Amino acid sequence: MSKLSKIITVFLFILSPILIFSQFNSNSSIQSIARKERQNYEKTGNNKSGQFVMNYDLLYDRFHWYIDPDTLYIKGNVMSIFRATEDHVSDLTFNLSSQLRVDSVLSHMVHLNFTHSGNLLTIHCNYAMNTGQIDSLCIYYQGSPDTSGGFGSFLKGYHHGSPIIWTLSEPYGSGDWWPCNDNLGDKIDSIDMYITTPPLFVAASNGMLAGVYEDSGSKTYHWKHRYPIADYLIGIAVTNYYEFSEYAHFGNDSMEIRNYCYPEDTAIAKENAKFTSGMMEFYGSHFGDYPFKKEKYGHAQFGWNGGMEHQTITFVGSYNFGLIAHELAHQWFGDKVTCGSWHDIWLNEGFATYIPTLLLEYDYNYFHNWKKSSIQQITSIAGGSVYVYDTTDVLRLFDGRLSYTKGGMLVHMLRYILGDDVFFRAIRKYIDDPRLAYAYARSSDLKRHLEDESGTDLTYFFDEWLYGEGYPVYEINCVRYPENDISLTVYQSTNPLNAGFFRMKIAVKFIGVYKDTTIYFENTRSGQVFWANPGFKVDSVVFNPEYDIITRDSKIYLNTSEKYPEEIIVSPNPFKDILSIKQNNIVIYRIEIYTAKGDTVYISDKIKSAGEESVLTLTNLKSGSYIMRIKTSKGTLYKKLIKQ
Repeated sequence: MSKLSKIITVFLFILSPILIFSQFNSNSSIQSIARKERQNYEKTGNNKSGQFVMNYDLLYDRFHWYIDPDTLYIKGNVMSIFRATEDHVSDLTFNLSSQLRVDSVLSHMVHLNFTHSGNLLTIHCNYAMNTGQIDSLCIYYQGSPDTSGGFGSFLKGYHHGSPIIWTLSEPYGSGDWWPCNDNLGDKIDSIDMYITTPPLFVAASNGMLAGVYEDSGSKTYHWKHRYPIADYLIGIAVTNYYEFSEYAHFGNDSMEIRNYCYPEDTAIAKENAKFTSGMMEFYGSHFGDYPFKKEKYGHAQFGWNGGMEHQTITFVGSYNFGLIAHELAHQWFGDKVTCGSWHDIWLNEGFATYIPTLLLEYDYNYFHNWKKSSIQQITSIAGGSVYVYDTTDVLRLFDGRLSYTKGGMLVHMLRYILGDDVFFRAIRKYIDDPRLAYAYARSSDLKRHLEDESGTDLTYFFDEWLYGEGYPVYEINCVRYPENDISLTVYQSTNPLNAGFFRMKIAVKFIGVYKDTTIYFENTRSGQVFWANPGFKVDSVVFNPEYDIITRDSKIYLNTSEKYPEEIIVSPNPFKDILSIKQNNIVIYRIEIYTAKGDTVYISDKIKSAGEESVLTLTNLKSGSYIMRIKTSKGTLYKKLIKQ
């Protein structure tokens, strides 16, 4: 047994007791996650901060905040170290809600002038900086963040009578509660957070807990994080948490998994959190070790029922098994490698939807049903692309059908057409690419790695499935001939009708008495004809048997013919050394002969026009059975040959 097999076996042994009780990561579970996240973003989406031209690179942020969960208020300062990315930089702009009051801005103990309107804070420096110059400033501010509509990015709530304040900034909410560069393009290289709160409360945040300092009437939690981080992945939560830890192991090293839950939910939190280390080990076997293993991972319970993949500290409404698996996957897909534009949010949510299904892929019925129900949900509406063309439409960003489920099935279909070995090698190289790791990626970056590893141009796939919309509908007519030969004529329409043709590797399962086999065909046009010989008499056929392709209302038929079509005549058969091929109304482009094991023994690329006879001299072939594949103007035909 391989090392990976042992890891999986151990994991499944640990996991098995709860499978009976859990509908882990079912399609309904994913839709629940998506729905809850979308409901939250419906109410935060109108708070999108203004955008501005970037002329600096944030290197470091140090936060000092005072937060009392009894009061919806934040007071403190943010010290930023930055590098100018242009010459003659004299003004610096940050996203910051105009509802918050800026008290002062200091640089080297000198007060700087600033303007604050339209949710933008523009600071007027005392001198101009040139490209590469590093400087710092500190912004002092306070106020009650906007919670209009019942939700916002800085929230106050209650659990079991106790107050809690938490943050959730995705996609456009960071500037609601701290001065930031709210765009996907500049990760902060390093942060420190000092959160001061009354002594009854605990403050959870990103990175490692560097210390807890008590003073008269307060406690200060110092969190430090030394990995690059996107602004929306910074999060804090403050309440009367119960704390407990699990540990993950990486060879001889271990890492703390630090959990914060409501005291009233301790039992269920401990029961489900203990599986995190097994999930982490399993994900690591496919995609490399947990990306932030020098620090920690953990969960903090917060005041709504979804989840948010804050870097190293996922916020969860409850310690739900499927939610834990989904959010943990984000630490690789969303946190280590972050979508470089909200157009490409499927790089976060599609992967985090699909990757957890690998945990239970060994269970055929589970995985089969997950794909089937996902396709049903995706095709319940024809339109809509996975790529988000309008990123101001926050409802569309977090559309469970498109960004989550269809995005997840796109990941699966890429695996399906490329094969496991190529797919997982490519994804590992994508996640470890030094240009993308701890930085940002676009769909083109993923495409590049998949193409480099496979040697296949995937432009057609991304154009049709990512940037396009809809899905194919197939009608396949199968005709059974003597000697177990079968012809397949594949017709394709689409829904919606203007979606365009979907090139796809299609699967047909041929079923006989006590035998079955699945054969794959590369469908590149409607009306394409294929020939196959499964090696036994076929009684029935099934299209897309494993639900690997997104399609709906497709049909497949099986009929019987007593003789072959007359377009191509191969004679004599059996033959000794010379074989004649005659064709009537079709053009022959290529002839291949291969053994039953699939070894090619003859190739001819000489084009033969309609009515022209081909004569093959095959004296070098040993006696036995062969398959001839003939590529023609009417498709590819297969013939069984016997050499005497």
